[in-house]
Amino acid sequence: MDDGTKVVVKIDINEQDGSAVFDFTGTSLESYSNLNAPKSVTSSAVIYVLRCLVNLDIPLNQGCLDPCKLIIPENSLINPSPYAAVCAGNGMTSQRVTDCLFKAFGVTSATGGCMNGLNFGSGGENEKGELIKGFGYTETIGQGNCAGVIEKDGERYGFHGFSGTQTNMTNTRITDPEVLEQRYPCLLHQYCIRENSGGIGKWNGGNGLIREIQFTSPVHVSLVTQRRVFAPWGIYGGSDVTFIS
Repeated sequence: MDDGTKVVVKIDINEQDGSAVFDFTGTSLESYSNLNAPKSVTSSAVIYVLRCLVNLDIPLNQGCLDPCKLIIPENSLINPSPYAAVCAGNGMTSQRVTDCLFKAFGVTSATGGCMNGLNFGSGGENEKGELIKGFGYTETIGQGNCAGVIEKDGERYGFHGFSGTQTNMTNTRITDPEVLEQRYPCLLHQYCIRENSGGIGKWNGGNGLIREIQFTSPVHVSLVTQRRVFAPWGIYGGSDVTFIS
């Protein structure tokens, strides 16, 4: 993560009975930030990755994890104590757990690694403690998806990553420009692909996005994001992403 905390996993697969052990020992202790992810989020990331890799249409239920043993250290970034903040764990850290798992299986490079949560609004309490009516808005901004490889009939095939898309479990759509500008005090100047921002290789990672917003009245703004310190990595000789802003 950008604050230096790490997600570590070792996967042991028993080919005889089809069971597997996902050992997250070595993952950093819980953070003072709000990036901690509850254990349930970590388990969901494991299910998601397995369903992506299995070449079958299987139902989503607890049975997916019955053959798997998950070792998730207590009081860690991905299994925090009841006192840890977890607001961004589902949106940010879940993506990093997923990236880590795909890397361990050797199938994809890294994604943008977060959901890029943009939040803005107004209102709340003033200096006198009086409640001021206002509004709140949040959206997730897409990113570049990962390049990777698939194996079929003993042959390995590569594929390019998608540009400007929601990745993995983000599962959201962004507000239409007309609706955004009509309902909120802002102007959307551009929303486009950030060219040449993906990792370069025989199979290229997807490019990210530019979303430029001008506010027409005072608001509070925050952006919950990642991959600003440590770039998304490539695999099998592909380069890491070198453009970060």
